Amino acid sequence: MLNSLETTNVGPIKRLSVSFAKRLNVLTGDNGLGKTFFLDTVWYAMTRKWPAEINQNLFSGLVGRPQDPTSESFIRFNLTTEHDNHVDYKASFDRAEQGWVGQVGRPYNAGLVIYALADGSFCVWDPARNYWKKGATADIQERRPAFVFSSREIWEGQKDGDKSVCNGLLADMLKWQDQKGSEFRILENLLVNLSPPDFSLKISTPTRLSVDDVRDIPTIAMPYGNVPVLHASAGIRRILALAYCLTWAYSEHRKASQIRGVPTASQVTFLMDEVEAHLHPRWQKKVLNSILAAIGEMYGEGADVQVIASTHSALVMTSLEDTFDKSLDKWFDFDSVDGGAISFEERSFEKMGSSDSWLTSEAFDLASPRSPESEALLKEMNDALRENSGATPERIRGLYDKLLQKLSPLDEDLFVIRHICKKKGFIE
Repeated sequence: MLNSLETTNVGPIKRLSVSFAKRLNVLTGDNGLGKTFFLDTVWYAMTRKWPAEINQNLFSGLVGRPQDPTSESFIRFNLTTEHDNHVDYKASFDRAEQGWVGQVGRPYNAGLVIYALADGSFCVWDPARNYWKKGATADIQERRPAFVFSSREIWEGQKDGDKSVCNGLLADMLKWQDQKGSEFRILENLLVNLSPPDFSLKISTPTRLSVDDVRDIPTIAMPYGNVPVLHASAGIRRILALAYCLTWAYSEHRKASQIRGVPTASQVTFLMDEVEAHLHPRWQKKVLNSILAAIGEMYGEGADVQVIASTHSALVMTSLEDTFDKSLDKWFDFDSVDGGAISFEERSFEKMGSSDSWLTSEAFDLASPRSPESEALLKEMNDALRENSGATPERIRGLYDKLLQKLSPLDEDLFVIRHICKKKGFIE
């Protein structure tokens, strides 16, 4: 579990310092301010490898570099290990070697670390398979530093020479469905928990796409019939991939722990970028709470589950009003400030009551939830109605007519403007 992170001269923010909550840490902020890089840095802190270092097929998760190449750049963090030890670590960027250097040796064992990237890639650091050191007296080879899959490899599998690292969603779903073992039950349960509010995602009878493709393809039962997973919508495919990867990580960790004769992890850190990506607003209203509940249920009451997730959705923030616990959860916000700098700070989570209120909050900084033209017209009308504005009755009536065309007759702002205009004699 990650307790704190501090960076200097790395990524878009010159200096960053954060203390994490034990359960949920939600990130908001405009595009380009560093939310994704922040998650990449968290992954690096816990695994000491950047995602694209392990899998060069990735277009994201690249190695972090100094903002100013002439100044010191470092990443410092504190985490709690599986044995409940608090440890500190500092990595510095070596300009000569063009890489990050720190304490020699394997990463600290902080339990399972899982990272779902916005582009569909997926990363897993498994203490039963990646936390491995060379023997002092025996020729024991290094283990792979982590499992990193591109979005395509999640579906079709990944090989390392003649060894299969992961069979992929298409093959494993069929195998698990045929065996009807623990993996299939876990996957089914995850899909139900992560489903949209109006129906449950259920695995149905496999099918073939054409006479030219001999593969059997898993299907999802939709209200209108069974749909091959390759033909499912982008939102459903993302949830399918997420449920599959969580099942795969859990299953492979348990098998590897049993083979090695070691306990399974008691800590899980889950990172997810843009949790609402591709999802309908109805789905956005439940997705993050569903993820928290699903992972907690999968690993059981004894496990410590920490989630760090980013969002651009006011509906995601609205949904957290039902579950946000200030003793367990935190909200962090990225903002642009004068001079082009970026600020990062913890915000106090207060209930806004509606997504419109969240849109105009510090989370998203919109002046109004309306369209740009309606927003500009309302501002122009409000300015015109001020005392000593110099606006003529003809101009005010013209603005009022435009607002009638733009806004709903039941709009609250239009109701107020209509009342003022009638009171001042601008309209009848």
